[in-house]
Amino acid sequence: MVLPVLLLGILRRSKTIVILHHYDRKEQNSWFYHFNMELLIYLLKIDTNKLRVVVVAQYWKDWLIKRDVKELNIDVIPNLFDNKIYENVKIKTVKKKQIYLGQFGAKQHPIVFEIAEELTKLGYYCYFTTPYSTEIHTHQYYDVKHLALDEYLKELAASLYTVCLTSFNEGWNRTAHESMLLGTPVIGNNAGGLGQLLREAEQPIVSTKDEVVALIKQNQNIYIPNVFLKQYHINQISYYAKPLVVYCSNGFS
Repeated sequence: MVLPVLLLGILRRSKTIVILHHYDRKEQNSWFYHFNMELLIYLLKIDTNKLRVVVVAQYWKDWLIKRDVKELNIDVIPNLFDNKIYENVKIKTVKKKQIYLGQFGAKQHPIVFEIAEELTKLGYYCYFTTPYSTEIHTHQYYDVKHLALDEYLKELAASLYTVCLTSFNEGWNRTAHESMLLGTPVIGNNAGGLGQLLREAEQPIVSTKDEVVALIKQNQNIYIPNVFLKQYHINQISYYAKPLVVYCSNGFS
């Protein structure tokens, strides 16, 4: 939908705000998908003050700046959370010998399935989740579950670790963030906004199956900094949204 929105904004000479979650040429999407991104970057570089892009992480702001998009045309509004919802689940949940492998789908790195096999043989229960009931199935080394929100949060809180290994650059990673809010440490790879999230939260960044399995076998107590969780509390929305509010109300139609 990017192209018609941009064209309409140009024709009407009105402000257009585009929200960019992530982008990676490695994703096997259509040529039109990639054309939309090239067009967006080109228009942002023109700097007419009529086009603004909102990204979910500093990583993506830096990514656009490297492509000669002016910093003034980019706002960062991250995913924000009501921490109290997660705290209530966290304090009522008992940990089980299980590992959450994230959302089932194309973005999963191939070594995730090798990790599931090895951990299952070591006595861990491994599972993915999916928003689609048609994808529910049981594999020899993992389950794919379709859970209601309250069930999802309970299972996530009961997990010893969450493993987030993605095959392309993430926007942020809601799964990883929710895991930490529920007291479940995250082991992941340096992939776009996910890498930024892991570094800020002082979680281990890995690149191989052996690194992941070793960390889990050692049962390492990975600290989750409270300052990180507070930084992305929903009560910070006015701070993050202020530049965009100013842009929307500075006299242009």
